[in-house]
Amino acid sequence: MQTWQAVIAKGGRKVHINGTGGGTGAALNARTIKGWYSTPQPKVKLTERESSDGAHDVEPNAVLYSARTVTLELYAEGSDRSEVQEAINNLLAMAHGLVKLRVKDDNHDTYVEGYLSVDVKAGKATRNREEVTVTIVCPRPERLSEAFSVAFMTPSVKGYGGLQYSPSGVLTFPLNYGVAAEKVTSICTITNHGTATAYPVITATGNLPYGFTVTNSATGEQLGYSDSVSSAPVILDSRTRTASVNGVDVTRNVYLREFPVVGAGETVTLSLEAAGTGTVEVNLRDTFI
Repeated sequence: MQTWQAVIAKGGRKVHINGTGGGTGAALNARTIKGWYSTPQPKVKLTERESSDGAHDVEPNAVLYSARTVTLELYAEGSDRSEVQEAINNLLAMAHGLVKLRVKDDNHDTYVEGYLSVDVKAGKATRNREEVTVTIVCPRPERLSEAFSVAFMTPSVKGYGGLQYSPSGVLTFPLNYGVAAEKVTSICTITNHGTATAYPVITATGNLPYGFTVTNSATGEQLGYSDSVSSAPVILDSRTRTASVNGVDVTRNVYLREFPVVGAGETVTLSLEAAGTGTVEVNLRDTFI
């Protein structure tokens, strides 16, 4: 027996799908779900060997995947025809926009986002039941965990000791000699429990007057932001490799562009270099292919 439950959401509207069947009233009861646990089709071009068997090897970083397509075979059911139609209309109201499909299966709780289409098998309808197929095409092939982990880093010093220059290297008056060092947490560890590479989202808030640098302790790779951080948070997205403030792109201020990623089943330690009293937050979702 199926034990999963699903929710399709768009804006403030939600449609619940009963993976175990037996929903009452205007209900959507699942028959099957396809394309959820399997990988999407790979996007790999093989070049055949002319003088020997098989094809040339493919580099691991060249193995990519197409968009994910999830298909839900459902029964729209109710105590009468009006409830069956109500269940179908609840699905049709999800058209024209991006939807979120969340599936809870035992201790796995993941979601995708995509575009929905609904196919009603009108020829097989009865008074209490109609067969419906819901197809969701997801531009991003990965499934993401609904829950996410959060780690925080703060500067190891409240300010740099010695004479202070502006981010552009200009000496400004009145002269600032900084303040004494104060030990705080400037290192964090993040883990991806999924099966595919995960991409952290890094948010800097508070007072970081000279920007900040985040370093992968294992590889030495660095992500550096040169502008000051003050009233508005700075958000750096490792997947899109962009930075934004209040929705405005400020990627031009990213001067070190080695955005951190976390491989399947891996743990990464990050360290922060900055002055000030602000905070750098790292969000990560387990990622599955």
